[in-house]
Amino acid sequence: MFELDNRKDQVMTGCLVALVNLVMWTRDQYFPFTYAHATWKRFAPFFHLPGRVTRGPRAVSVELRPFNDRQLNHDLVALCERVNQASLQLPDGRQLLFSVSPLFDRQKRRQDCALASTEGELDRDSQRCYTPADICMLAGCTSVDHRGVLPGSFGVG
Repeated sequence: MFELDNRKDQVMTGCLVALVNLVMWTRDQYFPFTYAHATWKRFAPFFHLPGRVTRGPRAVSVELRPFNDRQLNHDLVALCERVNQASLQLPDGRQLLFSVSPLFDRQKRRQDCALASTEGELDRDSQRCYTPADICMLAGCTSVDHRGVLPGSFGVG
């Protein structure tokens, strides 16, 4: 006879409920009205979108790569506008600004990532590529695994 220890399951269930609540709150606050009843599958492309973060003394600018789909790009621009109108601030007081960069350079991103992975942290004024999971980690939300994915997040097998 084995005793079942379900403490980890309870912790993971609590984390999963918190993540779902965070996504629903983000949906309600910042996404266009057409996403009112959207599921995780519809949000996943937004949360996995690569981008570039530029840190300055007064603001942190997040440039997101556009989608290949016109409607998703329209929704992404609306999302960025709504987030910027909310004037979000990081814990250190800097403003968080989002934009869609039509000239997002994939080669530059690869070079930045390769440099960051071989030389460690870059100085504060450098540009470096981040995924939304990295941004969450920088803001102190939680840790991410080696693939840049939030542990226990949807769609992770």
